[in-house]
Amino acid sequence: MSSRFGDAFLQYIIADADGFLELENIGGESHADGYEWLLAYLWNIKFKRAYRLGLPKTYITKNDRISRVRGTINAVDYFRNNTSGKYLCSYREHSYDSPATSLFIKAYEAVEHYSFCQRTRNVYNSFLTANQGVKRFRQEILRTPYFTNPFYNDYNVLIDLSKQVISQQGSGFNSRHDSSAFFFDISMLFEYFIRKLIKRDGVRLLSKFEQRYEIPAGAQRQLYAQT
Repeated sequence: MSSRFGDAFLQYIIADADGFLELENIGGESHADGYEWLLAYLWNIKFKRAYRLGLPKTYITKNDRISRVRGTINAVDYFRNNTSGKYLCSYREHSYDSPATSLFIKAYEAVEHYSFCQRTRNVYNSFLTANQGVKRFRQEILRTPYFTNPFYNDYNVLIDLSKQVISQQGSGFNSRHDSSAFFFDISMLFEYFIRKLIKRDGVRLLSKFEQRYEIPAGAQRQLYAQT
């Protein structure tokens, strides 16, 4: 069900709401106003947020003939070509190109028709440059592993969302094929929103399960008399 204020409210707070309950294989129902844009909006927010960490880098192994020894030198090749002045070395270096880069590019292209995705077009262009035109099959990018560096944890969240965006491309929530949907408890989401506003103003909130110990008024007077 939709309302004239509902979509704007969800857009405003979805950037800070991380907990969603995913309902598997609930795509057989038909709705005139689908909410597939919610997944795209959430993905776009996480895409922009993760990019604050910079482009994710991974280590790759390279084998190259270079003028200075780097990493591990190929001893057999050295004795065979010791007059060339170059050494066949195996070494590791940082690279921006990875299956994750291709995954994010593919996911963006699946949701770029939404107007709000134009705000992250520059981020998409940065990933295109880092990808250097490398083409990967759909199966490969859907097997993209998490980054092991904890610094890139925000990108791991984006990896999960990107796989969902790509998997649902071409089916939609109102198709007859199996797909996933997201269930929002609006009342709980609104309470979460109000809680954030109160905490932002510096008010300390106490849990309803927190035990508060108080001294009865009579006991206070008795303690004062004894001191």
